[in-house]
Amino acid sequence: MTDAHYLFSTYSPCAGNLKVKIADGTVSPVAGKGSIRISESITLNPILHVPNLSCNLLSISQLTKSSNCLAKFLPFHCVFQDLSSGKTIGSAKEREGLYYFDETDVLGQCSPTVCNSASYPKDSELLLWHKRMDHPSFQCLKHLFPSLCSNKTLLDFQCEVCELAKHHRASFPKSKYKPSIPFTLIHSDLWGPSRTSNRTHKKWFITFIDDHTRLCWVYLLTNKTEVQSVFMNFHSMIQTQFQTKIQILRTNNGTEYFNHSLSTYLQENGITHQSSCVDTPQQNGVAEWKNRHIF
Repeated sequence: MTDAHYLFSTYSPCAGNLKVKIADGTVSPVAGKGSIRISESITLNPILHVPNLSCNLLSISQLTKSSNCLAKFLPFHCVFQDLSSGKTIGSAKEREGLYYFDETDVLGQCSPTVCNSASYPKDSELLLWHKRMDHPSFQCLKHLFPSLCSNKTLLDFQCEVCELAKHHRASFPKSKYKPSIPFTLIHSDLWGPSRTSNRTHKKWFITFIDDHTRLCWVYLLTNKTEVQSVFMNFHSMIQTQFQTKIQILRTNNGTEYFNHSLSTYLQENGITHQSSCVDTPQQNGVAEWKNRHIF
């Protein structure tokens, strides 16, 4: 039910004295019936035009039956999914105990995604292939589907999943490189466990990266408790093969690095242990980016 007559895409006046009883107990006449398109995939029919209403009311039962969809209610929003394909066809956000549909507001204004789809019919097909191919870049889509892409389409095309999943925090200012000598500073990071072990049943790996040359050593581990013994072997190799010593070890705040045994070994060998701040992996960015290269 709605009081906004201008939202109707089809409309016919009601014959007779059809009335509805609203929440405050009053009875209001029904002026007409029709259909309203609230998104590209959802058209509601029939909709009652009740001029005395102060807001738009949507029946979940009617929506799920007419649109053959599933409604999932979460603490702060609701999602509508097509039963046959599982595709999300709409969503609503909770405000003050009510769920407000995202695609159109009471003024009939469409969100950018809906407006784009209405103006450019090829967007829906392009978005479908974008999802099928696991969200490749738009430049890749332009190469694969030139008939569906144009400069206008790519400029207006938006994918909410890509914006959220590929979003990064604000970049940290780049620090100026200070000339040093090899093995003055070693970056390290531990990754794991992997869901699948290798042939030697190892699910972890640790990296040691020289800040000056950016050479990287990768060691496979069966368990994260092996970090101390692996670093001791790496340190001995540096001393024997390169006739030099490690001065600084930079890691995150993991317990595999900060424990009594490893801390004692670093102190005995005069190695300064630097760590990144909590929840700030950017400060150990050299090792973090190396993980991306390895993957």
